[in-house]
Amino acid sequence: MPFKMKPGRLMLMEPDPRTSYKYTIWFDYTRNQMINIKEGDLVAVPNFNSTVDLTTYSILSITSTMPIHYALGGGGNDIKGYPGYVMEAASNLPVDWMEQENDSFEDTTKIICTAVPIFMEFVDNIGTAIKQKKIVQETSVPMLGGEVRLLSPEFTERIFNNGIDNEKENTMAIGNLIRDEDIQIYTRIDDLIKVHFGLFGFTGVGKSNFLSNFISNILDKSNETLKILLFDLMDEYAGLLIDKLLDDSINSCILCVGEKSLPGPVLEYLKYREEDKLDFAVDSLLKNLLVPKGLKPHKNQYQDSLKKLLVQNKIKIIESSMERTYTQFMSEIHDKIYDQYTSDKMEFALNKALKPPLKKFGEEKLNDEVARKIIVYLEEIANLDENKSIKERLERLIYLLEEIAENKIEEININSRISLTQLVHDLNNEDKNSLYIAISHDPHALRNFAKKIGYYIYENRRANGKITPINSFIFDEADEFIPQSATGSYAESSQIIETLARRGRKFGIGIGIATQRITYLNTNIMGQPHTYFISKLPRDSDREKVAEAFAMSKEMLSQTFKFNKGNWLLVSHDATGLDAVPIPIKTDNAEDRLKKFLGVDGY
Repeated sequence: MPFKMKPGRLMLMEPDPRTSYKYTIWFDYTRNQMINIKEGDLVAVPNFNSTVDLTTYSILSITSTMPIHYALGGGGNDIKGYPGYVMEAASNLPVDWMEQENDSFEDTTKIICTAVPIFMEFVDNIGTAIKQKKIVQETSVPMLGGEVRLLSPEFTERIFNNGIDNEKENTMAIGNLIRDEDIQIYTRIDDLIKVHFGLFGFTGVGKSNFLSNFISNILDKSNETLKILLFDLMDEYAGLLIDKLLDDSINSCILCVGEKSLPGPVLEYLKYREEDKLDFAVDSLLKNLLVPKGLKPHKNQYQDSLKKLLVQNKIKIIESSMERTYTQFMSEIHDKIYDQYTSDKMEFALNKALKPPLKKFGEEKLNDEVARKIIVYLEEIANLDENKSIKERLERLIYLLEEIAENKIEEININSRISLTQLVHDLNNEDKNSLYIAISHDPHALRNFAKKIGYYIYENRRANGKITPINSFIFDEADEFIPQSATGSYAESSQIIETLARRGRKFGIGIGIATQRITYLNTNIMGQPHTYFISKLPRDSDREKVAEAFAMSKEMLSQTFKFNKGNWLLVSHDATGLDAVPIPIKTDNAEDRLKKFLGVDGY
């Protein structure tokens, strides 16, 4: 039989604009049932396609469960009566909860569940094995008053992975059901990557941990070549993906946008690659390395791996970080010079002061030589100008130009450099998987790099009609790349990411966005991913954004309030066996994978 436990009853059916219907189910309370009925469980209820001989069941997904005792009013939760009566009634409740272990004998106790349809049904042919029961698209609605039965683990697994062929398709297990660790949930890797994904959760839910394992798993499990480019704004993934960076089967490296993205001793080693500078470089990397809390006691065990990163040329500076015109540079840093306190009069004066160097050097490549020439001019203007506010803004610009004047990419050893041309070539190369982690000390520079590499790979593939290998551009702290109101470098990254989100899938280019600040995202991009991973979202505005983008009710997200670290609500239009049905999953802990790689005792 595909069922387990005692049946409940379908008591209420209400229209819902996002899920078509919302259902209320009552189960007789027992302590055993209360423990075993969980959010995410699948239940079956007879629908109107049933006949005298055969019962056709609609399948629903439980979104919330709550024990109710009707001694506290008609709704079971009324405490507005006379305090003495309410307290007396409440004092008797624990006895009813505890005594009904396996059998229900109190009419006043119920388990009230809400559920949503998954738009599938099956016919319960008596004698037909679970594997042979045919699951089809729902063609009717459940009967009010019908018996509601929880489905068995075997049948539940069939439904959640419906239509996924692990032998013929490019798939991987993304995690297991929270309520049953023996039930693995599979996803189609191509659809997961190519049609975009979003990762949303508040601080502390384990976004970085999940993303680390996610990237590791798709690189390991995919039977097709994948290219991952991760934009790491907080510089935290070197420690979380150290095993993949050193995997010989993967073409991988850390991409540094600008020399100042690296500590001084590391830069010295990359310039000259002299043996006596290596240990200083490793110590400097180790001091600056961010690792998750569980790995902090073992941080020193990263030392050998960091040395290999340097020796094996796994840290490279992008030559294109210097390939920008002065006009482009001024667009990037616009908001740093023209801040919110800039009056119209001040803006006019600044424009006048900055016009001559823009006219003279605007279309020139902004290298160290050009930067020094512009600095000389700006210093003269700053010394002459008596307006302190204008002077302060010119000094800000001079400081930013001095950073460029000090950078000399040609001094870096050729093995420690990579050009955009080389990068695009590898992103189109089908020989082996690749992993690139892009970092920068300057968020504006990282956004500018995102625009450049996104534009180059998109135009290259569009012009040549190329669709493989699959590329995934993943943006951690996505609100820093695709905000709602975008100006300067924000506008540049937002524009190219929106282009990739809308049109990239035609050419095998997908995006991934991970953030806790959903409300601040560009809404045109927010609605593009076909797969979401959602954890705790305390802000109502964030839940509303997710619900709206995926056309699901906020009630569906309420189960995330109970999630522990590593628990996620997976919803997908393409990658899973169920279309737009939330699946509560538990994922592996990346720290366990890394401890094993680092040789921590016990792993």
